[in-house]
Amino acid sequence: MATSPFKLFRKYQKILLIVAGVTAILVFTVGDSLMMIGRDQQIIDDMVVAQWSEGEIRQQEVMNWVMSRKQLGLVLNDLASATTFAGAEPLQGPLISEAAVDVRNTVYMMLLTRKADELGVTVSDARVTEYIKALTANALSKERISEVVANRRWKVSNVYEAIRNEMKAQQVLQIFFGAVDFSTNTPAADFDYYLRVNRRVAADVVAFPVEDFIAQVADPSDRELRVYFDRFKQDEPRYDVYGRTELLSPLPAFKQPRKAAVEYFVADFNTFVERVEVTEEEMRRHYDENRALYIEQQLPAADDDDGEPGDSEPGDSEPADSEPADSEP
Repeated sequence: MATSPFKLFRKYQKILLIVAGVTAILVFTVGDSLMMIGRDQQIIDDMVVAQWSEGEIRQQEVMNWVMSRKQLGLVLNDLASATTFAGAEPLQGPLISEAAVDVRNTVYMMLLTRKADELGVTVSDARVTEYIKALTANALSKERISEVVANRRWKVSNVYEAIRNEMKAQQVLQIFFGAVDFSTNTPAADFDYYLRVNRRVAADVVAFPVEDFIAQVADPSDRELRVYFDRFKQDEPRYDVYGRTELLSPLPAFKQPRKAAVEYFVADFNTFVERVEVTEEEMRRHYDENRALYIEQQLPAADDDDGEPGDSEPGDSEPADSEPADSEP
């Protein structure tokens, strides 16, 4: 005959009551705390760390990018080390260093990457491949590169995507700031660059044709014209500087800048040379009349240790052979 389950319950009821009591205590104390920790972590992961009119970046996304960039720095350093071990010298350094990656510069890089996507900036696989070839001095085979990447528990496709993002961010910096060295910028200069990129003005503009208002204004008298002319007659046209832009000053300027009238002609030297014919007699006469120009200076002998430049007398110089060179000018 089968044993009744109630008989087993009555036999072990004390143990079951103890287990049930301890479980209830854990559920209502530790369990609630664990649930709160899980909710807090979820809130932190979902926290917005950067927001602008066209999007936002959350904490979990930032941490994923930080880990990816650190991993990329390690992989690139391993590839450079493997290149050196293979007896070659990397032609280009790593894009980033694992030690230099932090949350702040990662968020900045993420913003630049999204701006690159907005502008349509792309980096092809061929360009990434060229960079890897330069980093490895083309001394590592594809199999060796895959092996180095796999040692970091990564895939080559992950490396390509991470390098592509770094290059896109650098390209956006080049587009907006060119070769600006931010390490030496003053706070005012940095703020100026910020305003150039971020300052926007929304304006409603209405055009008023000048012709519609000319008839409403009387012509100035001769005296008014004279006073107006005398006020600005010594002023030359000039440019005013607004920030880094030069614009023509709106103030009148009636003084004419200094001018110069220049006349010139262009001649081909070779054309005139070809037309001139010099006879041997003319060359000889020129040589005899300008023999001083063709004097050969006597230099000290090479083994004369005591001789110094300038010791020889002018009379020691002898003219060249009386026969001129056979070459023609």
